[in-house]
Amino acid sequence: MFLGAFLVGGLIYALSSLYQYVRYGQSASALKSETLISLTNQDRVEAGVQTLSENPLLTKAAQLKADDMATRRYYAHENPDGNDVRYWVGQVGYGYLAVGENLYLTYRDEQHVNDAWMKSPAHRSNMLLPVFTETGVGVAQGWYKGYPATFIVAVYGKPAPQAKGIAQKNIQKVLSKNTSISTTTPVVVATPITQAASSDYFSLQIRVLTKQLRELRAQLGIK
Repeated sequence: MFLGAFLVGGLIYALSSLYQYVRYGQSASALKSETLISLTNQDRVEAGVQTLSENPLLTKAAQLKADDMATRRYYAHENPDGNDVRYWVGQVGYGYLAVGENLYLTYRDEQHVNDAWMKSPAHRSNMLLPVFTETGVGVAQGWYKGYPATFIVAVYGKPAPQAKGIAQKNIQKVLSKNTSISTTTPVVVATPITQAASSDYFSLQIRVLTKQLRELRAQLGIK
């Protein structure tokens, strides 16, 4: 009798997983990075912030991270080896003054992902931070905790001036390769504050916080 119950339970689990895959896997695989970038830029326009341009190196870095999570079935800013976003941008040769990362694990569409990020202070900060000028999004499909899942990675950056020439060469290397984006649950993680390599970053942060403080004082009627 125990064996029968065990087999029935296993069958239910298998059917549930198959249902999740059929229902959500196909829609998840249709997630488009360009749509997410477009939605982010719409939010930046509404916030009075300059829009982001897509950088092929950041796109490749984001895809590497998404593929790594899907392959190794983890969901975190640091992979099992302890590598964070700085490692992935380093792998593609992106020199930066500032870099940040948003993650999402979902079976929903782009609008849902964007809305969830905007409702999270840490994610929203990365999306709207004026210091960022470039972005790249990676999407990978895999399994997480027994269910099909879509791993989404958005990397935001501000390139180092002295690295622009090197970056152009690295972009050509990336574009010359076949870097197809394979489409590989709902939890959100963000790097609350980005890594920086210049005092320019901190001065920009101060200006952003000062502006936010002025807006808050105005809303509260404080002069």
